[in-house]
Amino acid sequence: MDRKALPTHVTTFESTPLNGHPYENREGDQGLPWRTGVWRRFPLLGVCALLGNLLCIGLAIFVLESSNGQATATWGDGFQPSIYLAILNVAGNLLLAFSLAQGLTISFWQKALNGGTLSELQYYWNAGDSVWGAIRGSFKWRAKINAFACIAVSLSVIRGPLNQQATSVVLNTQMQMQSSVSIPIAQQLPSNYTGITPFDRGFGTATGSLTVPFANVMKQYSTRQGISMPRSSCGDPCVFTIKGFGFVPNCTFSSGNFSMMPSKANAGNSDNPAFTTSASIFPFGNPKPLGSSQNPYFAGLQLQALYVDNFTTSYSVTRPKNDTLRAGSNDTYYTSTIHTCVLSGGVILYPVRISNLEITLRGSYHDDVFVSPIDLRGPTNNFDHPNTVVGGFQYAADYLFKSSAYYHQGGATPSSWEFNGSMANQYTKRGETGGSWTGGWSDPMDDMINSMREIAFRAAIQAATDNSSLPDSNQTSLAAGTLLYNTYTTDRGYMIAGAVVGIFGALSVLPLYRGWSQFGRKFSMSPLEIAKAFDAPLLREVDCNSSSKRLLQQLPGWRIKYGEVHQAADEKVRLAFGDMRTVLPPMERRIY
Repeated sequence: MDRKALPTHVTTFESTPLNGHPYENREGDQGLPWRTGVWRRFPLLGVCALLGNLLCIGLAIFVLESSNGQATATWGDGFQPSIYLAILNVAGNLLLAFSLAQGLTISFWQKALNGGTLSELQYYWNAGDSVWGAIRGSFKWRAKINAFACIAVSLSVIRGPLNQQATSVVLNTQMQMQSSVSIPIAQQLPSNYTGITPFDRGFGTATGSLTVPFANVMKQYSTRQGISMPRSSCGDPCVFTIKGFGFVPNCTFSSGNFSMMPSKANAGNSDNPAFTTSASIFPFGNPKPLGSSQNPYFAGLQLQALYVDNFTTSYSVTRPKNDTLRAGSNDTYYTSTIHTCVLSGGVILYPVRISNLEITLRGSYHDDVFVSPIDLRGPTNNFDHPNTVVGGFQYAADYLFKSSAYYHQGGATPSSWEFNGSMANQYTKRGETGGSWTGGWSDPMDDMINSMREIAFRAAIQAATDNSSLPDSNQTSLAAGTLLYNTYTTDRGYMIAGAVVGIFGALSVLPLYRGWSQFGRKFSMSPLEIAKAFDAPLLREVDCNSSSKRLLQQLPGWRIKYGEVHQAADEKVRLAFGDMRTVLPPMERRIY
C-alpha cells in the first residue's frame, strides 16, 4: 500500500464516531468535585515512609550500641550485627526513595497549580526522573529543591557501607566473671580404697598391692594424664578452692655425720649413704597382733630425705688406721641433713584451676588450708580389716621415692659413687674438677610432699567419680575466671556518619511536601494523568478531575497505539496516540 497517497476513506480518530468509546452516550455524569483540606489530602504514605526511614536509622544505632562489647556467640541469636544493619539499610533506603517519590509528585503538581513555564515543569520532572537530571537542574538553578532532595537521597545509600564499617570483631577479649562450679571430689576415701594387705599367719603391717581403682590413679599420675572436667561457665582459666581428702605434713629437721672413708668391715663402701629417700608407715598407736580384740591402729605416711649439701672427694683418699674413732689424718667428715615429714590424713581446702577442660592444683602444699583431721587405719593382715588407705599411699611412695647414693673408695683403684633410684640422680649437684668430685644434693622433700598431694587429690576426684554416694562428694564452689571470647566493637565515628547521612536525606525531602493542602484530589506522576492535564484529545471525554486510578477505571481495555494519526479536517498526518485500529506505524524518513 502506498502510504504517501492514503485514500480519503481511511478512518481517523477525530472523524470516527464514538462507537466503542468508553464514554459513549454517557448520561447524567456530573464529574468530580475539587475538594481541598489539610487532613483530606494529607500524604499519609509518604510521611509514614519518611518516619519509617528515621526508625531504621534509630534501629541501626540501637544494633551498633547494643552489640558493642558483647560476645559474638551470645548476641543477636546467632545473627551478626552486619546482617541486621544490611536489612535496616536496605529498608531505610527503600522507604526514603518512596517518600522522595511522593514528595516529587506533590512538588510537581504544586508548581503546576502555582503556574510556571513549560521548561520549569520539565526541570521539575527531570529532577525526579534521574540523578543526572537533578544534577543538570542544580547547575542551572532550576527546580533546585527537587534536585537537591534527589541528590541527597541518592547519596544516603552510602550509610550502608558506613554502618557496616562501624561494626567489627575483636578477638580474644578477656572478661573477669564469677559463677558456681560443681566438682565431684571425696572428702574421705573409702577404707579399702588404696591398698591390700596380704593374708599371713604371722603378724604383719605391710601392704601387698594396690587396689584396681588406686592403681589406675597411679597410672594416670605417672603418665601425667589430665583430670578431665566438664565445661564450666566461669571462663578459662577458672580458679577457686574446694575441699577434698589430702595430707597434712608435720616436718622436722635433724643432722648427722657422713664419712668419706669406709671401715674395714665395709670395705669399698662408706658406712653411711650421702643421700637417701624413703617412705614408711608411721603408726600413731601400737599395732595389735592378729586376733587381738582391740581396734586396729591409726597411722600416717612418713617421708624422709637424708642428703649432704656440699662435699669434695679425692681419688687418693686412704683408709685411716683407727677404724673405730676415724681419727686418721686422711679421713673426711661432712654434715648430713635429715628432713622427716609425717603426713596425716585430713580434709584439705585445695586451690585449684580449670583450664582446657582439665582441673589442676594451684601452687604447692604450702597454699593448702587444713580443715579437719581424718584418722587413717594402718595396714594390718587382720582378717577383719584387710585393706587400707594409708598403706596404698606408702606402697606408691616407696616405689616413687626410694633412692640412695653411696661413695666407693677403691684404694689403689679410682674411687666412685653408686646411685640407686631416680631421686639421687635428679637432685644431685655433683661436678668434677681435675682429680676431685664436688657437689652434693638439694632437699627433695617439697617435691615429695607435692607429689603425694597431687596423688591424694587425684584419688579424691576418682573416688567421687566412681561412687557418687560418698558423703559430701559433689561440691559447689564460687569460682572466678577469665573468659576469652570474641566481641563486637562499634566505631561511633562511622555510626554517627551513617546516621547523619540518613537524616540529611530525610530532611532534604521534607520541603517537597509543601502545599499538599491545595490539592483537590489525589495526584500522581502517571502519564495518563499528565496527558489529561494537558487536555489530550484521547482523554477529553474523561472527567478532568479524575485521578490516575479513576482514569483507568473509565478506560478499561481501550487499546491504543503510538504512530501516524490522520486528521480528517486537514488530512494532515501526525505522530500521536490513537485507536489501535486506525494508527499506522511511523514511515522511514517521512517528515512529520
